[in-house]
Amino acid sequence: MYFILDSLRRHDQFEMLLQSGSNKHEKLKRALLDYLWRPQDKTLREMVALHLTMYRAVAEMHKQEADKQLVALRGVRLEPSFAFKQALSRIQEQYTDAAENFFKDECLHYGQRCQAMASLVALQIRLLASDVRVICLSTQEVVQLMSRHTSFHDCLIVAEAYKMRSMSSWIEPLYNQVIVRGNFSYYAEFKRTFPRKSSLCSEIAA
Repeated sequence: MYFILDSLRRHDQFEMLLQSGSNKHEKLKRALLDYLWRPQDKTLREMVALHLTMYRAVAEMHKQEADKQLVALRGVRLEPSFAFKQALSRIQEQYTDAAENFFKDECLHYGQRCQAMASLVALQIRLLASDVRVICLSTQEVVQLMSRHTSFHDCLIVAEAYKMRSMSSWIEPLYNQVIVRGNFSYYAEFKRTFPRKSSLCSEIAA
């Protein structure tokens, strides 16, 4: 099968497979995507996905690859090297591509999850020089990070990526940043983001 696809591709005849009716053959659709994933030809893969309306399948492949690459970095020491940044950039791109394809298939929840992960990896790239780790954290490590990190915007990215959406997740960070350290810009950003929860600091202080 791959020999035939290779031949068609070399002779610029790949679009023959996308003639009317090809989108009805599930095995062919899956074989095409599996084949296109190997050479990492994003443009051709997206063209096939568009024709065969397989955005979700492409999105899931991107997400699985991103998840696998991210897990491989668990326990690996952070370093601001070009190679490490490139590795993170590839993961960020995979999550971004996954999000775009999920949105095209109107899978909003999964698209937003992948967007959040792409933002987390982008944040990790930005924080490499400061040796602050935001990827592959446990729940306890996330809470500790949010409590000591002075940027509310960064903490919000972390909270979204790790699904720490409840207001209880912000109690300890707000106490440490606002009550203990007097970081009122942190509180100001919190109020702008969660205007209906602006009384939370008063409750903490009480």
